[in-house]
Amino acid sequence: MFALLVPGFPRLREWAYAGFTFTLIGAAYSHFVIGEFEAVHIVALGILFVSYFLNQDLEKAKKV
Repeated sequence: MFALLVPGFPRLREWAYAGFTFTLIGAAYSHFVIGEFEAVHIVALGILFVSYFLNQDLEKAKKV
């Protein structure tokens, strides 16, 4: 989580986003398999995607 908050480490930030994505997908799948599906994982994954794409737009704006 630290890598997402501190600017200046774009490659580390990409790996942090990937790690969060894998973790949330795994959590949603495991809850689905045991029959305790919770939408909170899907909502968190959606927030993560929005954060990622907004971050990409911000990085592009800084380069211009």
